[in-house]
Amino acid sequence: MSECTLYRKLDNKRVRCVCCSIKCVINNGETGECGVRKNRNGKLYLEVYNRPNALHVDPIEKKPLMHFYPASKALSLGTVGCNFRCSFCQNWHLSQASRTEDIEKLTLKYNITPKEIVKMAIKKGCKVIAYTYNEPTIFAEYAIDIAKLAHEKNIKNVYVSNGYQSVETIEALAPYLDGINVDLKAFTSRFYHELSGVRLSPVLSNIKRWHDLGVWIEVTTLIIPGENDSDEELTNIAKFLYNINPDIPWHISAYKDAYKMKGKGRTQLSTIIRAYKIGKKIGLHHIYSGNVRNSETERTYCPNCKKILIERSRFKVTIKGLKHGCCKKCNTPIIGIWSDKSQNRLVKTKITNPKEIHSILYPEELKEDNEYTYTNYFKGSTVEKEKQILILYGTQTGTTEQVANQLYQLLIHSERTKNSFDFRIIDLEDYNPRNLPKERNIILLSSTHGEGEPPDNCVRLFNYLEKIDISTNANLLEKLKFAIFGLGNRIKEQKIKIHESKLKVIYIESKRNISENGKMKDNKKKKKKKKEREKEKEKEKEKEKEKGMEMEMEIEKEKGIEKEKEKGMDIENLSLNRDNKIYNSINPFQSKLLIKKELIKSSNERSCLHLEFDITGSNFHYNCGDHVVILPKNPIEIVDKIANRLNLNVERVFKVVPSSRFKKIKTIGECLECDCDLTSAVKISILKRLLKYAHKNNEKNEIKKLIQNTEFYNEWMINNKRGFVDVLGYFQSIELSFEQFLEIVPRLAPRYYSISSSPKSDQNKINITVRVVEHGLCTNYLKNLKTNDFVNLYIQKSSFKIDHNNPSILIATGTGLAPFRGMIQELLYLKTNENQKKFPKSLLFFGCRNKEIDFIYKDEIEKAVNLDVISNSFFAFSRDQQEKNLCSAKSIRAG
Repeated sequence: MSECTLYRKLDNKRVRCVCCSIKCVINNGETGECGVRKNRNGKLYLEVYNRPNALHVDPIEKKPLMHFYPASKALSLGTVGCNFRCSFCQNWHLSQASRTEDIEKLTLKYNITPKEIVKMAIKKGCKVIAYTYNEPTIFAEYAIDIAKLAHEKNIKNVYVSNGYQSVETIEALAPYLDGINVDLKAFTSRFYHELSGVRLSPVLSNIKRWHDLGVWIEVTTLIIPGENDSDEELTNIAKFLYNINPDIPWHISAYKDAYKMKGKGRTQLSTIIRAYKIGKKIGLHHIYSGNVRNSETERTYCPNCKKILIERSRFKVTIKGLKHGCCKKCNTPIIGIWSDKSQNRLVKTKITNPKEIHSILYPEELKEDNEYTYTNYFKGSTVEKEKQILILYGTQTGTTEQVANQLYQLLIHSERTKNSFDFRIIDLEDYNPRNLPKERNIILLSSTHGEGEPPDNCVRLFNYLEKIDISTNANLLEKLKFAIFGLGNRIKEQKIKIHESKLKVIYIESKRNISENGKMKDNKKKKKKKKEREKEKEKEKEKEKEKGMEMEMEIEKEKGIEKEKEKGMDIENLSLNRDNKIYNSINPFQSKLLIKKELIKSSNERSCLHLEFDITGSNFHYNCGDHVVILPKNPIEIVDKIANRLNLNVERVFKVVPSSRFKKIKTIGECLECDCDLTSAVKISILKRLLKYAHKNNEKNEIKKLIQNTEFYNEWMINNKRGFVDVLGYFQSIELSFEQFLEIVPRLAPRYYSISSSPKSDQNKINITVRVVEHGLCTNYLKNLKTNDFVNLYIQKSSFKIDHNNPSILIATGTGLAPFRGMIQELLYLKTNENQKKFPKSLLFFGCRNKEIDFIYKDEIEKAVNLDVISNSFFAFSRDQQEKNLCSAKSIRAG
């Protein structure tokens, strides 16, 4: 046993372990989630220091690491315990033992110091020490002490890990860790939460961190039948790795029943091969199978000439076509740490300097105060600073974001606040907590998940608050007034205790109950009553269905509905009016079309539109790369067809009881125009529901044929581009009431378009670039708009971030130029309005059909190049010569 270094002391002899991303708060006498880090009288001790429970010499390929000193031996050690609770663990007898057995009895097998471990590795002729069998993160201090001594003897250190290290552990370990295999178990939060008891996001973040630090990394996925073996999930894993680096080796291993998970059987070879092909299709260069015999998927191939470089049969390794780290045939460098002299790393070099490691792990926090730039979200506001209120939200599932938007809309429309206060709403992912000391008023809304953990986009804020030393920074947040509202079943008390004298709690009646001290009320009686009410409602629904009452409609005699008078607002006891507008698919912003112009010259066949919308008064905040979401409308002639077919009065006003996705009171015509998807191909599941409303046998038989015969369905429905209106027109014996129609018809989905403008050029306008598709509902809707027509839209944040502060290569064809045009606008603004002189190097590759006809935004691109905003540009016009000239080929040649 040895005192840990990766922990912090709290009050009442409690400690916070910061070894892994769980960051347990441990009471005196208790252990953390892993079972091996124990609080003894206010100090945290590693119970397994010097106490490995497994110690063997293995081939490095068994870890598995295929591109790290191949055919070398690794002294492999592990202890007991784990921070995960995987129900399918293959090493459960070690990893889960500390949860059920006495830790002191479990650690009697060995007593070996770090110095003795290194001596043993030298004696056994091991080039590598591998920390494996259980999760090495939980015995980090022991591993780091061994690793330091190992480096002195030129012995390499590798982790076989679940990837759940804290940033603090990564910082301490990174100088001494040479390689790591991270187990990426799945790509859904559901899998990680239900089967392992943790979150997915820290694992994804750490894979990227280890890669960026230059530590050699390979990734393993254990494929479990029915849990993580879908094409979609395997594709998402492959895409994630590809976007970091396509040279990262991906190991796909076969599962066998173990521990608590029974009845899944063994993963079939065909599933492994399917995963292998998916990874190759995405573009990963090196994929390996595990726990199955298949020579083709065990080899290393040259990604260029496809020659076999390394032959493997389980752990027997034969190096055939690799020489000095390069392919013997085509001399392509093969990524890998092949020996001390032959190293082709995933990144340029391994980072060992502590300051450089820190700068990668804490890119913002490392900056000195004189380098840090305060972001003023109220720039241009005419309201005094004391009346500027910032609404910050942290969310895991989107619920808190919805509540934050409701609050924001209420505040900006309330008579008591809209003229005297100024409000901004910010996602915490986009907010730097170092702004806090300079803010005046904030409202913080945050959910929790798991055991009271903060959502992913809130972690940085909580980490910042936890690091504040009140004894030396007592006045740091002195001028800040704030209120906190928490959603969730549990909120860890220490996270809302900072400056408790200023703490106020917003109480939203429609969501959760919070006591005056900020803790959630966990009222079991209320939950029980709620469940009983839900059961009663279900019984009532069943009774209604038996009577044939799937939906009840109330017809209003008058279209105008008198609005309730706006109630006064009490910040400490706030009830949200759910009828307030939120800019989303239910309540979009009505924007006026200012400009519409055709970008394609001299072409009657094709159309590409440049559209500019007025967003004055919307309070939209967007960045280059974000989306405008358009809510299209069906053509009036289509609406009339459906109305005539179903014998409907389009002027009739209705509302739906109980409330559903058709929430507003509106006319039947408005509903058909804005809510119902009348033109998309009718899915087979909907045809099955329509079948029971058809009365002629010949039509029933034809509908059945559509349902059962995929080839006939594709020809009749897909190839002929038939939609709901066509199906009802063709099958005349189908009889539907309007209620039944609304039960069946799909909702008209919004359409997403990349924003092709910068808010810096004009914050009251937003541009999109649209290629008109012949049968495209939304593109033809936009094409038929006239200037000053209104369009329903809202902004959707995108994970695609355009960073014009770093060198970039921009590759686009056709309207794919849209987000880059926004970036070019922003750079031109900085050049001409803010006199910025130097810009990072950037290359633009753009391709289209014909230079004279299809070259959109030509003048702006040329201006950007002439002003050195874009370093250079390359163009490919596929139809201007006999042989096709493609943008992709141009970019490859330029590279």
